Amino acid sequence: KLYWDNSTVAMNTFFGALMPLILCLLLLVPVIHDGFTDFLYGQEYVPPYAALFLILLSLAGIMNVAGYSFSLEGKSAYLTYTLPLTGRMIFLGKLLASLVLLIPTYILTFLVSMAILSPDPRYMPLYFIGPVAYIIFNNAVGLLFDWKYANYTWTTPQEFAKNSKQAFFSSFGSLAVSVLIIFVGMTIMTAYPLLYAGIITGLLIIADIIIFLLTKNLKIYHY
Repeated sequence: KLYWDNSTVAMNTFFGALMPLILCLLLLVPVIHDGFTDFLYGQEYVPPYAALFLILLSLAGIMNVAGYSFSLEGKSAYLTYTLPLTGRMIFLGKLLASLVLLIPTYILTFLVSMAILSPDPRYMPLYFIGPVAYIIFNNAVGLLFDWKYANYTWTTPQEFAKNSKQAFFSSFGSLAVSVLIIFVGMTIMTAYPLLYAGIITGLLIIADIIIFLLTKNLKIYHY
């Protein structure tokens, strides 16, 4: 009730989880579809299917904005910490809560965009796995920031939206990672777009595994 009755949370959820799907549904409008495909195949900087991979990654990064409320901060966090749960169980529980909201929406976004654009089938597994791994990475890193630099004085969802490390990483961390992905791999992306998409997807999966291993002995209690 607290989650959905708050306007700040509702707006973040809308723009984070549903906006990527809405943008893809807009491709059903002929004028928008023609304009997007003309841009995708007409620009000379990035091969079109690599550009689509980057666009889907960017949408995945935007979706992280909807997951900030499942953080490890705020006065109510102590209610969770008093339960007989390990640090990893609390961390993964919070992460799963955000993924339950975001992953189904991205699946719909993926299906709609693939049905409308009909890209090269070789790219489709990467279009799905890469952004999903990116969503997991973004939310997990945000939760790690929450755990390391937790603030336990906040009591309202608005304070989470404006001040929490999860919210900060949603906005700026995701943008920084996206820029890094684009500029570091520009040469590979231009010459070998399929290999580039595979490398980025593999690196994101490895990053998710590393974060999971780092939480093995996570001590989430703060004194």
